[in-house]
Amino acid sequence: MKPLKSIVMVVLFAVATWCPAAKAQDTHVGWIDKIEDSCDGSWRADDNGHPQPLRAKTDRYRFLYPGESVRCDGSGTISLQILDNKLKTIAKRDGWCKIHSEEALCEKEKSSKSSDSATTKQTPDEDALKAFGRAGGRQRGFRSAIFSPAPESVVRADKLVVRWNEIPGANRISLRLSDKYHGTLWEQAGVEAGTKQRVSPEARQALINYRNKGGANPYSLVLTNGGIQQSVQFSILSADEEHALDQELAGCVNKRGLLLFACRAYAFSHREMWNDAAAEYEAALELEPASRELLVAALTAERNIGNAARASELKAVLPAGTELPE
Repeated sequence: MKPLKSIVMVVLFAVATWCPAAKAQDTHVGWIDKIEDSCDGSWRADDNGHPQPLRAKTDRYRFLYPGESVRCDGSGTISLQILDNKLKTIAKRDGWCKIHSEEALCEKEKSSKSSDSATTKQTPDEDALKAFGRAGGRQRGFRSAIFSPAPESVVRADKLVVRWNEIPGANRISLRLSDKYHGTLWEQAGVEAGTKQRVSPEARQALINYRNKGGANPYSLVLTNGGIQQSVQFSILSADEEHALDQELAGCVNKRGLLLFACRAYAFSHREMWNDAAAEYEAALELEPASRELLVAALTAERNIGNAARASELKAVLPAGTELPE
């Protein structure tokens, strides 16, 4: 399986209003981990930029880019996560704290990084952190009723879940799994369309059995409604790939806060497991449901796998003035 070379869409924010031109091609190096209510926080795009207010909820987990600065007036603090460094907590006495490629430096502080640090190899944690917030997968829209498995995605055979969007006027549908040669591995007729989901132990076992006998990717899932067929192609992990995934996920267990979900989302995304990655964005959103950054990240991930209903729900709760990536 080819590793993911790029994750297409980058989620960007300004504070009071969306800023579509800012950092369009850059990669963030971290985020605001927490803003205390008693902190009168500010952000600016560069040293000459006009300060804009930071809000405790909507700007929590705001991505930070080199050249930006933040500060905290009042009696509270702001915590910053830059790469895989320890959390940096800043208060009023620190003044403006500027974001650099590897750290945040406040006024009168000196860099703790060596001059040749730019050539240092990135760690897996840094890769995961920088990738978080870039939407999982290609921009697919809603071309198929089926969004799980997402088109051209990868899944674990033992965790296959079939999900589809609402099909107007449909009462019963049929589902069928086939191999690359169009041979039927599993099928079920008379499925209630309104359930929008089917978990079948038989379908999962059919995939496992076929894989273990030497069957190769890709597979197809076909949904039939009144003679009209819609289908998606997908792949499954080999047993060795599943083992490698389990090991990588085990390495995420001790991460804290958003870093946990960044680590898990990265493990899924670079394997093109778009549905699992979207689930991690949804789980991350529970840390701060009002976070503009996390809302857009989750919405974009759901939109790209084709989950129309959930994408609409998330769009409806976005703060006023938020523009979505193209």
